[in-house]
Amino acid sequence: ISFDPSTFSFTAEVDGTNPDDQILTISNVGMGTLNWQITETCDWLTVIPDNGSSTGESDAVIVSVDITNLSAGYYDYELTISDPCAMNTPQTVTVDLEVDGPIIELSDPNFYFFAEEGGTNPDDQILTVRNVGLGTLNWSITEDCSWLTVIPTSGSSTGEADAVILSADITGLSAGYYNYKLAISDPCAMNSPQTVFVNLEVLGPIIELSDTSFDFIAEEGTINPDDQILTIRNVGAGILNWQITESCSWLDVEPHSGSSSGETNAVILSVDIEG
Repeated sequence: ISFDPSTFSFTAEVDGTNPDDQILTISNVGMGTLNWQITETCDWLTVIPDNGSSTGESDAVIVSVDITNLSAGYYDYELTISDPCAMNTPQTVTVDLEVDGPIIELSDPNFYFFAEEGGTNPDDQILTVRNVGLGTLNWSITEDCSWLTVIPTSGSSTGEADAVILSADITGLSAGYYNYKLAISDPCAMNSPQTVFVNLEVLGPIIELSDTSFDFIAEEGTINPDDQILTIRNVGAGILNWQITESCSWLDVEPHSGSSSGETNAVILSVDIEG
């Protein structure tokens, strides 16, 4: 069995026309008659004829591809040429098919929002979606997040950039870190789905203390040691409404609560050694 070529490559556009047919030639380069047969069970590939005979002449086989109902992507199939009497049976031919379609391009895969707890919502940000492939990209965004809004959630592009507004609403959110993953998809796109990570940091108060340990020294039966000062300050955002929990018989703390938007609050620590 002699044949040419050993590999076929077809390229087409999704939902477009079928690619041109190509020719496989088969001949007998040995003795006698080659009664060849092609085994093919591929729904997008046709070979005509699928059998024949050769005593040396070349037989032409038309190889045809039908992309109907095929989504964008890469396909391959291996044809088998055989004759049980041939010395080199079976032989294989590789058929590759590339169906080109839309390709999703995003302006950025990561977005960051920052806001202050109890404050105003952060400014909106823009995600752009564009088709850098063939045909029309019919994109849609999957979003089910209580603090994130996406407008619009679908559109189409033949090359132009579509703008999508991302809005974060911090109403009811406490200080902390939040994130959500958006999925942008088109079943016909060659790289579907694509992911966008949306990150939200809600800034809140942060407690800063002047010291975390205080030592008092006194002599039994004498006067109390001098008072000492603990300072409390908010080094974060918003207002720190602090409170001290204390239930010690020999220690007094004044005041037990206060607030700071950045200024330092002084707390007097007093020790009573009586008893």
